[in-house]
Amino acid sequence: MLRHQESLQRLLPWTDWLQSAQPSVERWQRSRAEERLAALESLKAAELVQELESAMRRQDVRMEGQRKSVQDLESSLTILREDLQGARRRCEEKQGVLQKCAQQCQELHTFCSQDLEAMKSRLSHCEETRFHQQKQLKDFEEICSRCRWHCEQMARCQAPQAPQGHPEQRYLKDCEDIYAKWREDAVAWQQQQLQRLK
Repeated sequence: MLRHQESLQRLLPWTDWLQSAQPSVERWQRSRAEERLAALESLKAAELVQELESAMRRQDVRMEGQRKSVQDLESSLTILREDLQGARRRCEEKQGVLQKCAQQCQELHTFCSQDLEAMKSRLSHCEETRFHQQKQLKDFEEICSRCRWHCEQMARCQAPQAPQGHPEQRYLKDCEDIYAKWREDAVAWQQQQLQRLK
């Protein structure tokens, strides 16, 4: 018991000192904790700043790529717009040419239709003329045949009766010459008519 009292008496000064030093110790501990917290916060802030800077650099790279892509897209759109405008102009020009061709084709069709009708009319007239000319040629051939028959009959009847040098003989010779000339003209006219009918 006595030992315990002695021990307590030795410990009491230390206990008093600890009690009196307790606020200082707490302040020191709090200060150290604040310093550590500030250091941690500074370190964390530096890491965050580095991460933010790295993220911003990556974002800048992405933005630069997107900006280049947008520029390329705008350039492609400009080229496409120019191509479309050129194609529209060419289409309008071709449409004008097609309209002009259609108009010319319509005019040609109208002209050909009118010309065809005129040709049909002329062909009909030619057929009618050919028919009449063939009839006239046939009649002319019949007349030629009759004239020839009469001339031959006349020559057959008068040739033995008239002596050589007789006026009738000369008349007969004139008739034969006239008939020969007339027959030559008739044959030429006949050939001409046949050529016209071909």
